[in-house]
Amino acid sequence: MTTEALVAQAAAGDVDAFSQLVTRYQGMAFAYALSTVRDYQLAEDATQQALITAYRNLGALQDARRFGGWLRGIVRFESLRILRERARHRADSLEADPSIEPVDPASDLEHQAAVAIDVQHALALLARLPERQRVAAQLYYLGDQSQGMVAEFLGISVSSVNNRLREARAALRREGAMVVHIASMSTPDFAETIGRVIRSNGLTIDTRINGAARPPLLTAVQVGEQERAILAYVAQYLDDDVARLVVTDGVADEGGTVHGASVRSSGAATSFRASQGIIDRLVSANSVVTARDVITTGIKVIDLLAPLVQGGVVAVAGAMNVGKLVVVEELARRLTDAGQSVTLLVFLKSPDELGVAHQLDYRIDGRVAVVVVPVADASPEALATSLDRADTVLAMSRELGIARRYPAIDPVESRAITAATSPIATRARELLRQPGDDARASMLRAYLTQPFFVAEPYTGRPGVSVDPRVAEADIARILNGGIRDLDPEALTMGASLADIRSAAGL
Repeated sequence: MTTEALVAQAAAGDVDAFSQLVTRYQGMAFAYALSTVRDYQLAEDATQQALITAYRNLGALQDARRFGGWLRGIVRFESLRILRERARHRADSLEADPSIEPVDPASDLEHQAAVAIDVQHALALLARLPERQRVAAQLYYLGDQSQGMVAEFLGISVSSVNNRLREARAALRREGAMVVHIASMSTPDFAETIGRVIRSNGLTIDTRINGAARPPLLTAVQVGEQERAILAYVAQYLDDDVARLVVTDGVADEGGTVHGASVRSSGAATSFRASQGIIDRLVSANSVVTARDVITTGIKVIDLLAPLVQGGVVAVAGAMNVGKLVVVEELARRLTDAGQSVTLLVFLKSPDELGVAHQLDYRIDGRVAVVVVPVADASPEALATSLDRADTVLAMSRELGIARRYPAIDPVESRAITAATSPIATRARELLRQPGDDARASMLRAYLTQPFFVAEPYTGRPGVSVDPRVAEADIARILNGGIRDLDPEALTMGASLADIRSAAGL
């Protein structure tokens, strides 16, 4: 397929088409970056970022035939930016920064040393040439490209490339030097490399992701080279191009030993299942509660019976098909709008729920921390020991889901550990625990249902919020038997009692 056709398809959102462009141009782009920064690691960084930038801005390319020259300009910009940042870093610190230590993609150490010598020698020879000759020679020799590809990349004719190469060879011969193709130079496969590590804390790794190769949630990935690779999975996207990974095998030290390491996707869902120890570490690492500042969500069952606290960890557990991910998505939307800070840990049963979420390419707003955790059994009972460490537990109920009482959050089993609930909430929980068919309990269960904003496109029912003080007063009336003009059906999927009465014309 022609470059023009691939560019058109990629600009329309075809990731596979862009991957073909990457495969076609990565050797030349990498060679161009390497000739500028003269460092494998930095050249990888520059090329990777240039390809990301190119993918995001394909729509701005007016003439697809000029893709090569357009990409060359982006690679040059990113290479110079990295050199400026490196110079600034060195000026700010007298100590060497391990995060920018050159790393050669070759795996064999002896071969790696030989490659570095060959490439550095070639770079030194070519650096003597005037720019017009040097650039053509760098792409032809270091990138091992044909004259035609070099011409397209530079935006000149093939005859011009041949003339410049002839001039370059003649100039080098006059100095008694000669350059041959560097066949041993290994170009990283940027179509398989999805990103590079930007920070880590031992259990989680944040990675700058190539937007053209963004893997779905819960995809298994490899961090670093094979000999000391760390295995992980994609737990959340913090931004369009930043993913948070959870380590499943290996350690990502806080000291930065994986900083800058490449990240490669397996293309498949992770088979990892978190142990109690991993879950406990996730809870401990994410809980930063300093005071019992309660966060208002506008969700009745949460605000009254399982309130969230600022900086806390909210564990969402329960069986399949009860709306766990819907609850998480709704909370992420409400908390983002309110500017609140919590971490949501949502437990999915592996492989059943996990496979579904992976196939759907599920996304959550990155401004609220969400970590999806695969487990063998996602029920609150199986996770009881670990859930006791969370600040809030939202236990999802299969029975409520079957009865279509949404959100299917169990008002009895859900709880807040670090925030005190009101006396009204305590009375409500005691009533719901009692056996039998108490009329007040039926009214209360119906009142605790509520439409969500994120479900509106599917249900056609607008989402609602209820102030916790209003909800508490409404529940007090229900507990005291003060609701005689409404039945449970009228209270189902409503807002406050006042809103429900108004909608009913009462």
